[in-house]
Amino acid sequence: MKLSRIFRTFLFIVFSTWQTTIGTVSVLMVALLFTMAVHVVPDGAYRDRDCVAPPVDPRKAVVHVDHQLGDEWDCRGEQFVLEAGQEFTLNFLEFSEDGTPAGATLADGTSAQLATFQRLLEPDEKTYVLVFAHGWRNNASYGNHDIHKFRILLAYAAAFVNQRCHADGDTTYCGMKVRGLALGYRGASFNERDEHGNALPDLQASLMAAPTFMARKALTDGDLARGAAGTLPMAVAAALRDIESGLALRDHTGLGPDRMIVVGHSLGANLLLRAFKADIVQAVSRHQTGSILPAVIGDLLVLVNPATTAAVWMEIAQSVRTATGVPETGRFTSTSASFFGDGQPPVVMALTATCPFYASIFEGWREYWETYFRQFHAALAEKLNPACDWVTAFALPLAEAMGSDNNGSQYSTIALGQLVPHEPDGLAGLTHGLETNTSTGTRTSFARSGQEEFNRCTEVPGWLLAARGRVAGQHEPWDAGHRRDGPKANLSPVRLASGEWKRLEIQFSLVADIYWGEPHSIDARWIASPNDPFWNVAAHANTIEHHGGYVSYQLWCALNQFVLDDTTDRYASH
Repeated sequence: MKLSRIFRTFLFIVFSTWQTTIGTVSVLMVALLFTMAVHVVPDGAYRDRDCVAPPVDPRKAVVHVDHQLGDEWDCRGEQFVLEAGQEFTLNFLEFSEDGTPAGATLADGTSAQLATFQRLLEPDEKTYVLVFAHGWRNNASYGNHDIHKFRILLAYAAAFVNQRCHADGDTTYCGMKVRGLALGYRGASFNERDEHGNALPDLQASLMAAPTFMARKALTDGDLARGAAGTLPMAVAAALRDIESGLALRDHTGLGPDRMIVVGHSLGANLLLRAFKADIVQAVSRHQTGSILPAVIGDLLVLVNPATTAAVWMEIAQSVRTATGVPETGRFTSTSASFFGDGQPPVVMALTATCPFYASIFEGWREYWETYFRQFHAALAEKLNPACDWVTAFALPLAEAMGSDNNGSQYSTIALGQLVPHEPDGLAGLTHGLETNTSTGTRTSFARSGQEEFNRCTEVPGWLLAARGRVAGQHEPWDAGHRRDGPKANLSPVRLASGEWKRLEIQFSLVADIYWGEPHSIDARWIASPNDPFWNVAAHANTIEHHGGYVSYQLWCALNQFVLDDTTDRYASH
């Protein structure tokens, strides 16, 4: 009824102002409204027990149907056996907007999709669980781009695991099962394909999607459709905790055989951060100085181009400052930097294709222009990310500024990945920098995931501890290095040089000096300490391109190294 009323209103405007510009715009709006009505995506499951799976391309994989899991295995889950030897499964866990299971449930109300996945987690098997939460304008439907990207990443993860099964007696990863789980929710309000399955023109699809952003973000914030399961973030957190409880992950002894990484993109990253933020803050408040802060979920939580305001991240940063006694505008000292132990790995890592030049265009843009353009033009011209994430740099701040629920804080209208490393240059919040010595280009694909030249992921035990150890003081910024040898030799290679293969490197650094250089004054505050487990990383264009260009072999290897390898030598004596 409401749609019909709006439709009649637009018709009245069109016919009453036909010869005017308003009339022309109204015609376009009516056409767009009609298209949106036809393409509305309902709140529901795509991978339920009554769906029919399309055929799988035999050039990509062989799919086995496991009847022990039910006849719906080919619909609710996919099993891949690639020619190069990688094996992995992909399952789905879909949620309704109110946090309840989107698909069928068991007698006790448990999601049938969740039960299907948990049956794969055999206690006598080694398991690597990889969880992925898609972003805005996506869901778990067939042909979805984010889901296909996840398949590619799973294929590479399986290759990385296989490479770590050695003939020299180290059997840690031999026989490990790679299990992927895609979290689905109503990230898309409209189907951006026509009745033949072809993608709609970009402009038309973008115009349809633009008005839905704030509602989809409110859903992932937990501010929309509270139901029996609470909010969507609460439901996601509960489900992942349930999965985690069925795994034997590494603890302080390092003896657990299972591994788990949780990754979210865009609004999916916002969903995950909202799901676990309270747990993070509580863990910091209870942390004992000098010890290792345990992972918040699995082994590592990764947020890629998170569509999250900086205010959320700063709550975590402030909890660390409060626990360490560091003033709001003070710098970390040797004493406060030791709050987290030397063997502390990252537990939450946000990665953004940061747009440094435009970071605060909505906050003091004139001062930014003068500061960066006049004083640092040469450096920025070389280091500026031309393929940065304009969605979180511009669309998110604009939407938040137009919203009625922001609290007036500067941090509430800027994305967490679009901050700067230190004051007084702007709103401080970035903690690390990241780049690689080669471009992502076309090196990352499903087909190339089985080619050794393009899937080799070197083992790098202890690299992070070594990087921290080669700086003069405990409170000084560290760097993984960017040279072949010498005091600044790279400690975190992706692939070693071999024959015609070029050496590939990933370079993490504390404080994003790869963009901004040294602080302007001794009073400039770093937002993090060297051992800080919460990384807000500015990623160069050769690691993440634009908003959706995160399918990078080098980046994915580096993230898996944190999970599969003991990067801080925590377990060297076990």
